[in-house]
Amino acid sequence: MISNKKNILTHIFLTFCFITTALFIFRGMFTPLGDESFGRIWHYFLGWNDFGFSRRGLLGTILEITQLTNLINDPYSLAYLTYTIILILFFIILAKAIIESGIRDYGTLIIFGLIFSPGLFMQFGYTTGNLDSLLFLLLIILIFYLRNIYLILSFILIGLLTHEMFIIFLPFFILIRYISTKELSLKIPITFLKPTIILVFSIFAFLIINICGTLDVPQAQFDSVMQNQLGRASYKHPLWSGFYEVSTSVVKNMSDTHRLLIRDFNDLSNLGILLACVPYLYLICLFVIFFQRADLHFFYRALFILAMLLPLTLSFLANDIYRWVGFSIKLCLIAFIYLASKNKIYFKKIDGLLLSLFVFSGPYGDSSLLRPMPVIQFIFLDHF
Repeated sequence: MISNKKNILTHIFLTFCFITTALFIFRGMFTPLGDESFGRIWHYFLGWNDFGFSRRGLLGTILEITQLTNLINDPYSLAYLTYTIILILFFIILAKAIIESGIRDYGTLIIFGLIFSPGLFMQFGYTTGNLDSLLFLLLIILIFYLRNIYLILSFILIGLLTHEMFIIFLPFFILIRYISTKELSLKIPITFLKPTIILVFSIFAFLIINICGTLDVPQAQFDSVMQNQLGRASYKHPLWSGFYEVSTSVVKNMSDTHRLLIRDFNDLSNLGILLACVPYLYLICLFVIFFQRADLHFFYRALFILAMLLPLTLSFLANDIYRWVGFSIKLCLIAFIYLASKNKIYFKKIDGLLLSLFVFSGPYGDSSLLRPMPVIQFIFLDHF
C-alpha cells in the first residue's frame, strides 16, 4: 500500500513538473516578447544541403529531408513542435528510469527534490534556444538502455553531429556504465576493449567534425540563405542565423566570452552576485551528497566529481554560465538515478530536505549572467 502511494505521488510530481516546464517554454504567450522568447531557432533550419557538411547541422538536415520545414511554414511553430517532442521523450524515458530505480523509497522529499530540481527538467523551459534537451535525451538513452557497441557508437556520433560539445559527456558515460558497475577488471584486459573503442571513436569523430565542419562561407551569403529559411524569425536575436556558431574558432570564442562575462559581471549588483552564486552552491550540495552516499571507491567518486565538473569548462568558450552549471547538475542527478537502480547509493532525510529547499530557487536560467533565477527574479524583483 505504501509503495503504491509513493508510486502515485511520483507520477503526480512528474505530471505537474511537465506541465510547469511546458508553461515556461510557452511563456511567450503571456508576455510582450511572444514567440521571440523561444530564442534562437537556426538549429532547426541549418541543413547540409545548403552549405555542405557543417557542425551542428544534423537536426536541420533531418527536418529538411522529412519535409517538415516545408510542411510547417511558420518557423517558430516548427521550433516549438520539435522542441516539445524532444522534451516529451526526455520526460518519458527519465521518468521511467526514476520510477524503476526505487529512489522514491528514500522518501517524499528526495523524489520531490529530484523531480522539481531547478537544474533538471524545468531548466529546459528556459534553455529553448539551443539543443541541450536533445543532447541529454541521447545521453540518457545511452546510459539506461543501450548495450550493443554499434548502437552506442551510432548514438555518440548522432550526439556529436548534433553538437560537438557532446564529447564532454563521454568521461561521465564511461564511468557510470563501465566503472560504477565494475564491468572493468585488470585481471581481464578484454573488458577494457569497449570503453577504449568508444573513447578512440569519439575523439576521432570529434576531430573530424571540427576540422571538416567549420564553414568557410562569407557571412553575407550565409545570412541571406538563412533569412530565406527562417522567415519572420530572422534578425530577432544577435546570433539569429547561426553563422557565429558554425564558423568561429576556439580562440575567438574564448576572447568574446571573456569580454562578455566581464561586461555582465560589472553590471551585477551585490544582490545579483549573491543570486549568481546560488546554482553553484546547489551543485556543491549535490556533490557532497554524492561523495558521502555513493557506494563506490574513494578514487572512483573523485573521478565522478571531475567528470561532472567538465561542463563548467565550457564557461571559457561561451558565457552561458547557468546553462553549464545546469549541465553538471543534470549529470549528478542522472548519476543518483542510475546508481540507485544498481543499489550503489543511498540517501538520508537531510539529503531530501536540502534538495527540496533548493527547488524554490529555480528554475535556473540560460545565457544572461544577470538572470540566474528568472522566475524568482520576475516575481520578487521585477514586480516588487
